[in-house]
Amino acid sequence: MADIIIVGAGGHSKVVADAAARAGFGIIGFVDDQANTAPLPEYRLIGTIADLANMRALSSAVRILVAIGDNRTRMRVVEELALPAGRYATVIDPTAIVSRYASIAEGTVVLQGAIVNAGTAVGRHAILNTGCTVDHDCRIGDYAHVSPGAHLAGGVAVGEGAHLGIGTCAIPGCSVGGWSVIGAGAAIVKDIPMKRVAVGVPARVVRILP
Repeated sequence: MADIIIVGAGGHSKVVADAAARAGFGIIGFVDDQANTAPLPEYRLIGTIADLANMRALSSAVRILVAIGDNRTRMRVVEELALPAGRYATVIDPTAIVSRYASIAEGTVVLQGAIVNAGTAVGRHAILNTGCTVDHDCRIGDYAHVSPGAHLAGGVAVGEGAHLGIGTCAIPGCSVGGWSVIGAGAAIVKDIPMKRVAVGVPARVVRILP
């Protein structure tokens, strides 16, 4: 496994670093624009995000992982870094189960106990968080976040940047539009358009996002 630098030093980065270490990556350290220390005691805070701009100072074998939980912030940082796709790590915790017939794009993390079944495609810089399950033939967009304990049945589509809250579930074939937010414990039984906030059982739209 390659050595990686983790961008972000908050709570989410703790879980990502832990998963990356178990998966066999060497962790060079963390970069963050606000933190004063690394989020885990055995690692170092080695600079700010801007310090990554000089990639010539790094071995070509070093990979970057943007471990920021907020979807829009994660996307903004990736866009600002403007690195080739091959410079980003993809981390799959060894306790996760990912079908050999599923695809996971660069920069994405599949965390402890998650399950990804056959035919599913997960985009770039997405988060499949602790204990979530993504059944067959789902499509998870770039920068999306499937929170801990969320469960997606077969054929569910999650758009770019959408956030499915903890414990969300979705019946087969439903879609969640890009940059929508689904509240904790919601049950998605019909399509949710783009940029909506939906909550409840069944999930109902309560707000339109800008």
